[in-house]
Amino acid sequence: WGRCVLLFIFASMLIIVVYYQATSGNTGFERFMDSQSYGVKFFFTALGVILGYCMETIFRCVAIISPYLKLRDEPLIADRSIILSPPTNAFYGIWSAYKQRHLYFGFLSSVTLLAELGLPVTLSHVPFSATETYLTGVVCAWATVAILGLMIISIIWSFFIRWPHMPVDPRTIAGALFYVCDSWMLESLEGMSTLSKDARNRSVRFMGHKYDYGMIHGMSGKGRVGFDVVDVDGKDEESADGGG
Repeated sequence: WGRCVLLFIFASMLIIVVYYQATSGNTGFERFMDSQSYGVKFFFTALGVILGYCMETIFRCVAIISPYLKLRDEPLIADRSIILSPPTNAFYGIWSAYKQRHLYFGFLSSVTLLAELGLPVTLSHVPFSATETYLTGVVCAWATVAILGLMIISIIWSFFIRWPHMPVDPRTIAGALFYVCDSWMLESLEGMSTLSKDARNRSVRFMGHKYDYGMIHGMSGKGRVGFDVVDVDGKDEESADGGG
C-alpha cells in the first residue's frame, strides 16, 4: 500500500506540472502559480525536498533487502553478500548495485540521486517568475516531469520483482540475527569477533565460501528461513528446496 500511495503522489505531481505548462487562463490555480510570491517558490521547493525524501525511504528499504534478493536467486561470494555493507546514500548505492550486479537497485539509486539533488531545484523554478527567462521555466518544468517519470517507473518496476520472503524485518539488529541464527556458517566464523574489520573481511574472503538465502536446515536440524554457507560442490539440496 505504501508504494501505491507514493505512486499516486508522484503521478499527481507530474500531472499538475504538465497541466500548468500546457494550459493558461484566469483560474485560481493559474493565479496562484503566477503570483510570483516567495511563498509559492518556497512551497514548491519544500515539495521537492519531501518527494526526494520519499524516494530515499524507498531506496533505504531496497538497500537492505537487495542482498537477500540476490542471494535467493543464486549463491554469492562473500564480497557480494555477507561482507557487503548496506549503502547509506544513493552515491554508494550505485557502487553497491554494481558490486551486486543488481540492475534495478542501480536504477533506483540513480533516480534517488536525481530526486534528492535535482527535484528541489527544478520544482522551485516551475512557478512563473519575472526575474527568470521563459526558457528557464520551461526547461525546469520538463526536467521535473522527466525526474517524476523516472520515479514513477522505479515504483512500477518494483511490482514486477519477486521479492524474497522476509518473516522478520532485517533492518533491526534482532532481525539480522534471526536470519543467521542456527546457520552452519557461524561455525566457520567463530573467533572473528575480536578481529578488525579489514582482518575479518580478509579471513572470510580467504575461506572462499559462497552463501545463499532461503529455506535452510541449520545445526539444530530444523527447517527455517535464513542465511547459510553453500557446500563446496554447490548449493545443498536442503537449501535448494526453498532458496530459489
